[in-house]
Amino acid sequence: MRIRLIQKPTHSILRDTPVDYFNQKQFVDFLSEHGLNYDKRKLNVYYSGGKMPKADLELAGIPYWSKSTVEECC
Repeated sequence: MRIRLIQKPTHSILRDTPVDYFNQKQFVDFLSEHGLNYDKRKLNVYYSGGKMPKADLELAGIPYWSKSTVEECC
């Protein structure tokens, strides 16, 4: 049996902040839109190897980058 403590969450750290954050898929989509050939696996390999910008935020082990960080990367 699965019990949800918060039935209808009213707050989200990522949605309620004025800065846009990108997860890995959104980061890849942004890079692809700007002519860079990346997929999620390639981004993960580069990120793990320290060749991508450090995440601005990490929640539950998932990296998120601010819009400005992503734009600087291109």
